[in-house]
Amino acid sequence: MAVYYNDADPAACAWLRELISAGLLPAGEVDERSILKVEPADLRGFAQCHFFAGIGGWPYALRLAGVAKELSVWTGSPPCQPFSQAGQRK
Repeated sequence: MAVYYNDADPAACAWLRELISAGLLPAGEVDERSILKVEPADLRGFAQCHFFAGIGGWPYALRLAGVAKELSVWTGSPPCQPFSQAGQRK
């Protein structure tokens, strides 16, 4: 099963695609939409889903830990505060 990556930052998505192409992250779909636009049906067929995927820290850590990509895992990494669009960005 493929892996789902979601991040609204185009630069982060480009980086994820590079890491996937280099074989450093599991193959999967990179979705650049806002998390607010992702529907449950969009996630069907994915064993792993990484929201706010950033530079791929969670899927890389899972790979280093030997977690099979078929294991159902969902991760979420809230935006870094200096880059967050919420609050006072502190």
